Amino acid sequence: MTGECAEGPRPVSWPRALAIRTGETMEPTATMIRHEAIGPEGLLVHNWRAMQLKRLGIPAPLAEDAAGHVDWHQLAKLVQRGCPSQLALRMVR
Repeated sequence: MTGECAEGPRPVSWPRALAIRTGETMEPTATMIRHEAIGPEGLLVHNWRAMQLKRLGIPAPLAEDAAGHVDWHQLAKLVQRGCPSQLALRMVR
């Protein structure tokens, strides 16, 4: 499938071509969040990690979300070297 432009037809990527063909938009869709059951110890560790991330300047919702997925030690090293906390979070994700 091709798109039209002033210079003539140009190739269209397959996700965009599918969206054009089906009449859908390219807007991101909501994804299901899978919650895993964790025991009391796992919850304590998660809460501790979230607290450490908040102390480094990560906003609470981001800290809660990232607590189980990032190495807060790496993030802390970046922040201590002057990296803004939210940029450091994006870097270690």
